[in-house]
Amino acid sequence: MLKLNAKQWVLIAVCFAVAAVVNYLIWLIAMGKPGEISGFYHILNTLCLGAAFLIVADRFAKTQIYK
Repeated sequence: MLKLNAKQWVLIAVCFAVAAVVNYLIWLIAMGKPGEISGFYHILNTLCLGAAFLIVADRFAKTQIYK
């Protein structure tokens, strides 16, 4: 298992928090009512967005989560 330092954990938490907000805003703008979509879909979409944000942020922050 990977041993992550505090800076890496903060980056992971921030990326997934931003992903949750972006997911909500996307569906709010596109659908008008994000509650009409299944919660499971929101979770999967947030995970995908969070992973994408994490890959990009890891490159810029140089935290070396992905070596």
